[in-house]
Amino acid sequence: MRATLRRASVIWLAAACCGCMANRTRMLPVTPVVPEKAAVPAALENRRVAVFLEFRSAKVSGGHHEGRLQGRQPSGYGLSRDQRKGLYGNAPQAAALSFTAELRRQGVDAYWSDGAAAGRDAQDRRLFGRVDRVALNTYGGGTKEGFGSAGDYWEASLDLVLSLRQGEDGAVVWEGPLSSYAKLDPCPVRWEWSLWGLFLRSMEDSLSELAKTSAPKGLAAVMAGGSSAWENAYRVDPAEVTPIEVAARHAAVEFLRVLGGLSGDSPKVLK
Repeated sequence: MRATLRRASVIWLAAACCGCMANRTRMLPVTPVVPEKAAVPAALENRRVAVFLEFRSAKVSGGHHEGRLQGRQPSGYGLSRDQRKGLYGNAPQAAALSFTAELRRQGVDAYWSDGAAAGRDAQDRRLFGRVDRVALNTYGGGTKEGFGSAGDYWEASLDLVLSLRQGEDGAVVWEGPLSSYAKLDPCPVRWEWSLWGLFLRSMEDSLSELAKTSAPKGLAAVMAGGSSAWENAYRVDPAEVTPIEVAARHAAVEFLRVLGGLSGDSPKVLK
């Protein structure tokens, strides 16, 4: 029982510490999945645009949160390794491809390029750059009774560095950073347990710790994996669209609006 209390104290202390900076986005509105149409700027009108965004070096961060204070869950108590890989493994690539797809939906003749010889004609444009950072955070709905809800939503933010160049001579048309954010609900990460189940798991974990220290070696080896069962407390429901994709879509629209503010095709560099 003491082990259970110590473990619970650590979890709630972590939640309290994280909660000092939490709840900053709980009250924000949900982001529209499909952005509004933007006018195609003169710099891209009637031109093919070769897009290549490097994404393999992007920094990926984030985690799952539970409780009113939105405490971030330690790895041993949160999602399994496979679940984390499913959420974060292809995040930068999804951002790059969604950005390009939204340019097409907005009416730009854009296509994904390998970054080599594409877009060399005089009337073409080349949009190069990289996905610099992707952050994805999930906020659960608490136990099955709704106890300890963190808001039941998920969010993503991303940073891009872009450079639009003329096709023939590579002269800069526009370059600079762009950031975007999106929030969707409900959260696809669901806690499978009730309050009673949570209590039983805490007791089982405490017995496992006791076995490691006082039981014969054979029994201790059998029960040594008790704490790993905490990783199986969640399921991740399939989602039609992720906040990463939505944030990338809105980044594409912001790019068009910024570019539309230029006078003709005059270069503009944002540092």
